[in-house]
Amino acid sequence: MVNISYFCGSLNSSSRTRETIELLINYLNLENANYNSLNEIQKEIIPCQGQKDCFFKGYCNLDNLDNFNMTKEAILQSDVIILGSPVYGDMVSSYTKLFLDRLSYLEHLMPLARTPCVLIVSTHSKSNRTLNYLFNTLSYYGCSIVGIIIVDHKTTPSQVVEQAKIVANKLSMILASKIQLSSNCLLEKLFSNYNHLYNSVNISGHEWEEWSKENYLEYENFQEVIDSHNFG
Repeated sequence: MVNISYFCGSLNSSSRTRETIELLINYLNLENANYNSLNEIQKEIIPCQGQKDCFFKGYCNLDNLDNFNMTKEAILQSDVIILGSPVYGDMVSSYTKLFLDRLSYLEHLMPLARTPCVLIVSTHSKSNRTLNYLFNTLSYYGCSIVGIIIVDHKTTPSQVVEQAKIVANKLSMILASKIQLSSNCLLEKLFSNYNHLYNSVNISGHEWEEWSKENYLEYENFQEVIDSHNFG
């Protein structure tokens, strides 16, 4: 069973972001796939309070108040992540930011090291800043960004369909192990920095324990981490 989790950063039920996510899922058309709407799991998000317990202890005191622990578990069990956001004020929507803020502790753990991710951005203006933010944030989580779909004021419906078909085909081939996930300069830099830190003699605590549990400290580079898992 393949677990595909998706999140829409628009609260508009007929938004272009939501429509594009649904279009991509439709073209994926995978057998034995479990599609998890993170919006349905997480109907309400309490804003991060900046307590930093998630970094030091591995959990957030808010998780049991709004059930965000269920969302985190779904994300960590995902084989594919699809994340879409509209562009508001040259940045992701506040709903998307709330969602990602509650996942900030993942940035030091890179737990999604073998997880392909697709980013979807809908905008009536610029998208570069928003895309850079999403690309960097999901990379910090360890995701491999394998597809980007941009829907702006010039994008025709047929162009959206074509983008969705291309990304869906690539995802299908990755899941069938016909295409291998690849690392990139950002992922390698992040991994190298954390690997050096957690290999230090005096380092301990939750983050070090998670890296040790995943055997990340045994790998020379991030591509080796990715290659340690095969789909199919």
